[in-house]
Amino acid sequence: VAPMARNVWANAARCTAVSSFVQELAEKVYRRRVDRILNGVDMSDAPERPSPVENVRRLVFVGRFSVQKNPAFLIDVLAQVRGMNWQLTMIGDGPLMGDVRTRIQQHALAARVELRGWCETADVQRVLGESDVLCMPSLSEGLPVAAIEALKYGLAIVASEIPGVRDVLDPQRNGFSVPVQDVAGFARALDELLGDDSRLTAMKRASCEKARSFELGVITDQYERVLREAAAEKRPVA
Repeated sequence: VAPMARNVWANAARCTAVSSFVQELAEKVYRRRVDRILNGVDMSDAPERPSPVENVRRLVFVGRFSVQKNPAFLIDVLAQVRGMNWQLTMIGDGPLMGDVRTRIQQHALAARVELRGWCETADVQRVLGESDVLCMPSLSEGLPVAAIEALKYGLAIVASEIPGVRDVLDPQRNGFSVPVQDVAGFARALDELLGDDSRLTAMKRASCEKARSFELGVITDQYERVLREAAAEKRPVA
């Protein structure tokens, strides 16, 4: 496939990538200009403001229970945050579900962690709308759609320090970026965030503001511009 892919990239009128990270990779590998156009989200039904911060902090994890998404690690982290009043909802399923259940039992967290499995879109949106923090301990990401949806509903984000989340997370503004697999670091970030009502509220508002750059109309306008520019270019006939 590689020779075909290189030929396509070399001869395409224009190339786009859905995140800064993918853009950098593509430009490095294919040695040509690549336009970054982020994944978009429909903001027409977005809440006017994020949900208020309540006494019980609502955490959420959304994604396949796979090695890449690192779900069992999150249970180990939360076992270090027992002093805070939190509840975690995990949406998704996959090969590591057994590991997650085992960690929950080992840490005696069954009363604080709800495993929803895969949910309908409306159910996912309802959970996000009621939550405060998206936990994303992934080992790698391109541009996680779950994080864009979290911005739409005004969730602060605590995520691994990986290139794929740079477009959704401004550290110290709408969340925290923590070194990959750093249990103590994730626990400290959650302790700091969950223990400060005003800071959590400010970060949730910052996520709402950041969501505007992913608004679907803005994204489609960017694609239209690129397509019009490509169509206007005079290219040799093969």
